[in-house]
Formats: sequence, C-alpha cells, structure tokens
Amino acid sequence: MILLLLLIIPLLGGVLGLLWQRRASSLSAFSIASVFALTLYAYFWGESRTGLEDFWLLEFKADWFYLGLDGLSFVLLLTSEIMAGLALVLSFDKPKEQFFLLTTVSGLIGLLLSIDLLSFFVFWELMLVPVYFWVLLYGKERKIFAALQFIIFTQLSGLILLASIIALFNYTGTLDINQLSGIQLPAGPEFWIASGFTLAFLIKLPAFPLHTWMPSLFRDAPIPAILVGLLIKTGAYGLLRFVLPLFPQSAQVLAPFMMFLGGIGVIYGAVLAFSQKNPRKVLAFSTLSHASLMLMGLFSNNLLALSGVIVLILTHALASAGLFVALEAHFGFSLFFAMALLGLPGLGNFVGELLLLFGLFQQHPWAAMIGATSLVLGAAYMLRLIIQLYYGSATTNSLKKSPVLACTGVAMILLWIGLSPAPLLDLVVPTWKDENTEPSQEPEPEPGPGEELSLEGAGNA
Repeated sequence: MILLLLLIIPLLGGVLGLLWQRRASSLSAFSIASVFALTLYAYFWGESRTGLEDFWLLEFKADWFYLGLDGLSFVLLLTSEIMAGLALVLSFDKPKEQFFLLTTVSGLIGLLLSIDLLSFFVFWELMLVPVYFWVLLYGKERKIFAALQFIIFTQLSGLILLASIIALFNYTGTLDINQLSGIQLPAGPEFWIASGFTLAFLIKLPAFPLHTWMPSLFRDAPIPAILVGLLIKTGAYGLLRFVLPLFPQSAQVLAPFMMFLGGIGVIYGAVLAFSQKNPRKVLAFSTLSHASLMLMGLFSNNLLALSGVIVLILTHALASAGLFVALEAHFGFSLFFAMALLGLPGLGNFVGELLLLFGLFQQHPWAAMIGATSLVLGAAYMLRLIIQLYYGSATTNSLKKSPVLACTGVAMILLWIGLSPAPLLDLVVPTWKDENTEPSQEPEPEPGPGEELSLEGAGNA
C-alpha cells in the first residue's frame, strides 16, 4: 500500500493544484515533501522486516500491476524527488507547469518501482505525455519542433520496447522479472530480444547517434536540465534492471559495439559542448558525453564500473540540475556545479568517474583510455563556460532565498557523496546470488574489483 501511495500522492497533488491554483505551489511542495518522506519510511521499514532471502524490501501486486522496492530503485527515487523539488523552485508561481511536473514524477515513480515488464511499459509511456505537453505549451522559441522531435523519438523507443516485450512473453509466458531471471532463452531469440531492449533504452539514455532529440529539448524546454535529468535515468535504469541481468550472454556479445558507440559519443559530445555558446547547449552535449561514458561502464562486465555508473547517474543529474537552477537564478553556485560536472576531486562526480574508469580499465583498457579523454575535454568546455559566465556580459545577481537553499542542499549531497561514497554504494551495489542457494545458506562473497561479474539473477538485486 505504501508503494501505491507513492504513485497517488504526486498525481493527486497535481490535479488539486490545477483545480485550486491559488494553493498550487503549497500543494505541490507538500506532495513532493510527502513522497520524499514516504520513500525514506518505505525503505527503512521494509529493510527492518525482510531477511537475506528476500529480494525486494516491499512489494505490491494486483494482477499485471506489480511494484517492488530495492536499494537501486530507492536511491533513484530519492534523486528524482530532489530534482522535482529543484524544478518546483523554478516554477513556484506557475501552477499549470507544476501539474505537468507532478504527473511526470508520478509516472517516473511507477516506472522505477515496476517489477512486471507490462507495468514498466505502461509507466514508460505515461511519463512521456505530460512532458510533451509541458514542452509544447511552455517551451521557448522552437518549442513545437522540440516537442515533436521528442515525442517521435520516444514513441519509437516505446514501440521497439513493446515489440521486444511481446517477443519475450511469447518465449517465456511471463513478464515477471523474478521469474524471467531464472529462464534461459535460446541464443538466437535472446540476442534479438536483448538487442530490441537495448535499442529502446539507448534512445532514452541517449547514446550516439540516437541523441538528436536532446539538444533541442535542452534549448527549448522550460526547465531542460531537470527535465532531461529525470528522463535519462530511465534509459540507464532499463539497461541495469532488465538487459544486463535477463540477457547476460547477449550483453557480452553486444559489449564491443556498445564500447564503440560510447567511445564516439564521449569525444563527439565533449567537442560539441566546447563549441557551444548557449549554456543550455553546453549542458546538452555534456550530458551526451557523460551518458556515453555510462554506456561504456554498463557493458564493461565489471562490478566496480557498474558501481561508478550508478554514482554518476545520480551525481550528474543533481549537478546538471543544480547548475541550471543557478544559471536561471543568476548567482554564484554556478561555479560550484560547473566544478562538480568537470569532475573536481572531493565532489560526487569524481567518485563516479573514477570507479567507472578503474573498472573499465580492468576489462577494456583501450575503452578506458578513450573514456578518460572525457575528463580532459570536460575540463576544457566547463572552464570555457565559466569564463563565459563570469567574464561575459553583466547580468543581474538575484539571490532569492528558495534557489539558494535548494542549491545549498544539492551541493551538500554532492560533497557528501564525494567525501564518503560508501553508504551510497552499500545501498545500490547488488549481491549476486545463485538462485539455487537456499535462504539458510550464507550468500556467496561479492566479486572483488578485479573479478568479472556474473550478471545472471541481477534483476532480483
């Protein structure tokens, strides 16, 4: 029931705010704060009542509607709710935009909690509808083009995902991830189904050359860094939750091609980011470069690299959102978040990039060398952005209370992850466990940093 409330509260808050616009901001703030507090309660209450034999801390099941909470979805939920709070700061006096924000958050929560692939697909599609109308109605100059390009690419992703889900169901007779993790498909069908899932998630990540919807969205969306930060997590999450654990053999076959695409995207995104003058476009191509680095880590078959990917998903989303809030509010936190994005030691992004590159080097040294160029190029385009912001044309410095408090909170989180990442890693690094192990037996030890990772059964982590 707690998981169902996580879906209902933001949706109800958005509808009530639309009907009662004078109180919309208060209702939206209360909804986001309530969901954040309920997420914390759900995790710690679920952790206290489950044992080692339980894969999910909390579950809710009704026919095809199957939700579950574990450490990975918990951390991504908290990140999404923090970013929703940042978005609310920028749209505090815009009740109609708050409606689209809260309905998007509701769909995202459903997606992150879905255990059944059918419910995952339903929330995957539902989440896109408010984003489309949000951009179409309240975007910048070329909002119609940006909205159409976004919906075309994401609907293509949805169609590919639906076709892959139907094919998987035809072979297995189930869409429950708990049951799918124990089913071994024939090599041929598994490869094509895995390729379909991967292609669908690559569009959303986004990966080169399927990224062309993202720069337009960054340029013309109302609050692009936060909006895209909410969306790109779904692509990486899909690869982590479904492709790697359900299709481990096919993932290894696809890995060289994914490394190739990631290597091109890392350099391509960084070079284009350096050539941009619009800060929104710099953030867009910076996101492409970092997403390509994540792609290389995801298919590295190494636990250390996967840990770095998860940290980087969180920290890059928070730093990009914080930088956008700082730019919109015109105050000096932009320097801090720009330093975070270029990977300054002591901040969260550095931890994610370091773990990712170390793990990548153990399995694919050449790919790690290409990925490391993103650090050098990232420093170049971020320093150029800082020079443009601080030594360009004069702008009004508006130190409003709410943006300052919001950015201070995000900065503290990035500092905490950068200085003490162990608690975060303890939450999200899965325990790889043989399905034949009895609950009373001791679990197998986790692989060390230099050992290869067996991804079978990861969907239950």
